[in-house]
Amino acid sequence: MRKIYLVRHGKVKQEDKMRRCIGHTDLPLDEAFVPSILELGEWIARKQQGRKASMVLASGTLQRASYIQQGAGEVISGNIRFDENLNEVDTGLWENRTFEEIKLNEHQLFEERGKALGYFHFPQGESIYEAGVRLEKGLNRF
Repeated sequence: MRKIYLVRHGKVKQEDKMRRCIGHTDLPLDEAFVPSILELGEWIARKQQGRKASMVLASGTLQRASYIQQGAGEVISGNIRFDENLNEVDTGLWENRTFEEIKLNEHQLFEERGKALGYFHFPQGESIYEAGVRLEKGLNRF
């Protein structure tokens, strides 16, 4: 039986500290979360039980997801596979805009988002459901 562990990156670094709609904007991981990546590497090492290539790690292509190499790269000896299908939801025209701005300028759409978050289709983007279908496609490659 194959086991799949899903791990999500931590908070991204945002200079202005405003809550933003972030999907495909390629922001680095907040430094405060780097220690957790190192802990993940240690956890993977324990799971490996001395075997080098028994685990394959799949990652999105954005830099916040690729930080995983810092903590786990040596442990899984090059078995990291990057796939765009594992990237965040495409938030389209809302990408990198503050939630305050969106609420103010697109109040009705923002309200619709709150009522059906999983199926809300971001303007010129995708829904979280569609992102999930894409994610499944990416995972099936591994």
